[in-house]
Amino acid sequence: MRRRSRITWLTTLSLDAPIVAIVWQHAVALEYGILLEWHHRLLVFSSVWLGYTADRWLDAWKHACNLSQRHAFHADQRWRLLAVWSVVLVGSIAYALNTLENLEIQRGFALAGLSLLATLAIQKNPIRRHRSALKSSLTASLVAAAVLLFALPSRTLDTLAVFILLAALFSLNCSLIHHWDRSIDAAQERDDATPLRPYALAIGGVLALSIGRAFFTGSQLGPLALVSAFGLASLHLARNHIHIETRRTLADIALLTPIAVWL
Repeated sequence: MRRRSRITWLTTLSLDAPIVAIVWQHAVALEYGILLEWHHRLLVFSSVWLGYTADRWLDAWKHACNLSQRHAFHADQRWRLLAVWSVVLVGSIAYALNTLENLEIQRGFALAGLSLLATLAIQKNPIRRHRSALKSSLTASLVAAAVLLFALPSRTLDTLAVFILLAALFSLNCSLIHHWDRSIDAAQERDDATPLRPYALAIGGVLALSIGRAFFTGSQLGPLALVSAFGLASLHLARNHIHIETRRTLADIALLTPIAVWL
């Protein structure tokens, strides 16, 4: 019998995505010799948490019913979460204004604006059949941008290459999760699911090219992304033997491959 693991609370509390973001932020900084301070890590963590929590809060508000653990939690704890979210938002802005340089603040507010636009696009998207594909792509791109917010390589080509690599890897993660959750999403949102195969093939092609370039240039990010991709593929193959909530959390844990290099 498949049982839900306690690690699913990482997903329920929206902690898994912020952890993934700061782990890859550190990996990129090491790869390109970028100096990161603790406030850079803390602000990326809080910004990703704010984005994920807001999206789930809004989803739980408008769902016909909340069947997943994370959405049920956000519905049950709606006003407490809103209070915590507001405190974290105000605290993050104040902390950023007191610790960041002007250019970093400008980039941060630009990313916040893009995140707001993406949230509106996801929540108000009238093309329901492709909503999950849009959500996967935008979410993955925003997390990749958050990773690079304070860990920006000096060369534009390197920045673009790392962004594409991370966005493709995170998109694969998001698309598999949406595919696994399609029956729950259909009940919660009364939506049609986006077909996985064409979307996954497109993501896989971009990811393969990005990993190939990383190997060619000697970057350690390529092997790390490759191991994560194999982890996600293995979870997909074993999906019928793992509880759906546990599987979702494990998909994010599969993205933590840079930690293995540091141990």
